[in-house]
Amino acid sequence: MPPFVIAVAQTPITADPRENGSAIRSAMDRAAGRGARLIQFPEGALSGYAREQIHSWQDVDWDLIGAELDEVTELAGRLRLARRHHDRAGAAR
Repeated sequence: MPPFVIAVAQTPITADPRENGSAIRSAMDRAAGRGARLIQFPEGALSGYAREQIHSWQDVDWDLIGAELDEVTELAGRLRLARRHHDRAGAAR
């Protein structure tokens, strides 16, 4: 049985989900190219999380984050990476 390769990624985290999503997808491509089947990203890697970045959760563009998450999930499928996340209602996908 071949080994199950796990990658740990630290991408730049900004207040812009588009920029974060692009960095995440780039890291996914690199890790999958090196044989990874699972990649661990830090909390807030897509949405941003620091107080300097997000002053109020009401200011967060949740639809944009959802669209970026869909792109990340789609790429994970194409790269044959393990994938699981929770939607806004808390349901596992």
